[in-house]
Amino acid sequence: MKVIFHHPVNWDPLHGAAYAFWAAFSILSLLGVFYPLKMMPLLLLQFLYKSIWLLSVAYPLWTAGGLKGSPAEGMAMLFLRSIIVDLLVIPWPYVLKNFILKARQT
Repeated sequence: MKVIFHHPVNWDPLHGAAYAFWAAFSILSLLGVFYPLKMMPLLLLQFLYKSIWLLSVAYPLWTAGGLKGSPAEGMAMLFLRSIIVDLLVIPWPYVLKNFILKARQT
């Protein structure tokens, strides 16, 4: 939160909007830990975008030997930890029954 309210220079509007969005997303994702069924779409979005980023950005960097020491290294570790939490928190039987199997029936 300190980064949002106490930054050394004024942000351009797009940069500021990105920080505000990620702060809101983080707060709502935290609610998803306590209320996983109510926040299911947000938890699935978080799980999917981080998985896609790891597979499409971090994995190619890692296989090419360019991840270690790069700006993406810290982000990759943060995303990996977050995905592990998502795997534990998301009620996967509920997702299967209500999102995947129901979609196939319609």
